[in-house]
Amino acid sequence: MSLFRRVQVGLLLIVLLPSCGSINRDEVDRDAFFAGARVRQSMDGTADHDGTFVEAAWDSVNGDTNGLDYSVGQASFGFGIDGPIDTEGWAGVVTGVGWQMPDFESVSEDFDPDDAIGPWVAIQGGWMATSWLEAYARTDVGLYFKDMNTMFSIQIGARFHFVEPAAFFVGWRYAAYQFNDLEDLLSVDEIELDASGLALGLELSF
Repeated sequence: MSLFRRVQVGLLLIVLLPSCGSINRDEVDRDAFFAGARVRQSMDGTADHDGTFVEAAWDSVNGDTNGLDYSVGQASFGFGIDGPIDTEGWAGVVTGVGWQMPDFESVSEDFDPDDAIGPWVAIQGGWMATSWLEAYARTDVGLYFKDMNTMFSIQIGARFHFVEPAAFFVGWRYAAYQFNDLEDLLSVDEIELDASGLALGLELSF
């Protein structure tokens, strides 16, 4: 190989190598399905929203977009505190550790995402319209190691208190995820996913 040709190849590698493994996919799904279950135990001897508590939860979202089938699950455990607002409302904050379990399937890419663990925090609140109907909203933010994945979500809707100690949630949820350092054979190493859609949930409070 001539010296000129070697210089050409070297310059080409300098240009191409930094971009290897840095291809990103931006995905949007407006028909996602969210489901979740949460168990809340009061630490103050009362089941209403006034005091400290612990919670264990499972949340998941499933959908597909542009040939990418995905599911993201999270198991979490946290501590929080709630307080009353006026006579019918309440608000609170909860923080803890979450275990994020993403899964992607695609015809064109071979993704192998790792599970990730990290801290999360949520702000939530409700207002009892009647003895059995509650307006409810919650926002969650999470950061997951070692790949520094991120999650932001907001959900709004209604909770139905037909049978104590259960509250059934029906509403809408939006979530934005960023998954980094994916092990993909075709060099896609980051997925940004915006998902929104129907959300169903169940909470048991003791």
